[in-house]
Amino acid sequence: TSENVKKTNHTVNLPSGIVASDLLIILFATDQAPVVTGPAGWNQLKNLPESAGACRLVVFNMKADGTEGASVTVTTNASVTSAHIVYRISDADILTVLPIRPEVSTGTQGLSAAPNPDSLSPISGEGDYLWIAAGVSDGGRSFTVAPADYTNLLNSDSGNQSDDVACGSARRILHAATEAPTAFTIDASDEWVALTIAVYPIPLREPEYPDFIPRRRVPLQGFFTRGYAADELAALVPFGWFHQQADVIRPPHQVSL
Repeated sequence: TSENVKKTNHTVNLPSGIVASDLLIILFATDQAPVVTGPAGWNQLKNLPESAGACRLVVFNMKADGTEGASVTVTTNASVTSAHIVYRISDADILTVLPIRPEVSTGTQGLSAAPNPDSLSPISGEGDYLWIAAGVSDGGRSFTVAPADYTNLLNSDSGNQSDDVACGSARRILHAATEAPTAFTIDASDEWVALTIAVYPIPLREPEYPDFIPRRRVPLQGFFTRGYAADELAALVPFGWFHQQADVIRPPHQVSL
């Protein structure tokens, strides 16, 4: 969604079908760099302004309880345009105290047609992560090409005038200790900010069988991911794996397919 008229109260549409324990992530982009206040109950993961005040990206997240409505309101202390992308992710590990999960990179910025998210090395080390590359461009410059090996490119923009803004994102699943996405492409050079997010899967747990003797452990038997856009600006990502022990495949977490 986006707000193409300058305002201080910005409506952000949420994906449908939210259930308890889903991870919700809002990528909230503004023109200029006003103070941004998130909805009640949401945690701010990152506040990344462009140094000259051209644009800003704020990342919010929360663990759903299943009672969420169709939208939330984000406020700014000045009237600006905004653009937003929302993810709903199932079977993700969520921590709101240290170590915070998901993790977000420091963030980077520039003036070009190639917003390039910085690298991220999760504190838990090498593992199976859902990586989200995200960026914001001043002037509503549309995100037209995702970083290499990233899929499900999403673009939200409020228009293409000097007081507009655009937000873009894409994702991949990769077993790694560090991820450094390549650059997005936007349709013209302008100021931008960009960052990388690492979403953790729910930890594996051994089944509680007193006579159970594991013969083989395969931490990543198979990831399943599917994306859709309710209005091309919201994505659902089922996130999980099968765990193989004693030659029996058991799904420790429910995975929607």
